[in-house]
Amino acid sequence: MSPKIAIGTSVPIFFDINIILCYNNNMKIQHAIDWNQVSIDLSSQMKDIGYNPDLVRMHLNIGKMVTELSKLEVTMRRTGKYSMIDDKVIAINKAIDHFEKLLLMANLMK
Repeated sequence: MSPKIAIGTSVPIFFDINIILCYNNNMKIQHAIDWNQVSIDLSSQMKDIGYNPDLVRMHLNIGKMVTELSKLEVTMRRTGKYSMIDDKVIAINKAIDHFEKLLLMANLMK
């Protein structure tokens, strides 16, 4: 798709509709196995921006959170306590949402 022009402003503002559509997907996980596809999608968005050590660090930190979630899922299956992972999943999804917003701002600023 071609860039669109924002109407109703004194100066035309160009933005790429693909970036906005990418953000509206709301990447979320329910289990640790879902992280693989979300990570790939986030990495592809990061490549469009260029190298940013802060964004790379955030991506790695979310990956570490998912590793902890994976360990909790194994424990949950052993013990049968299915509510153990709810707080961790919410925290990871909040971190993914924050990371997506930062990627969107970085894409719009480039």
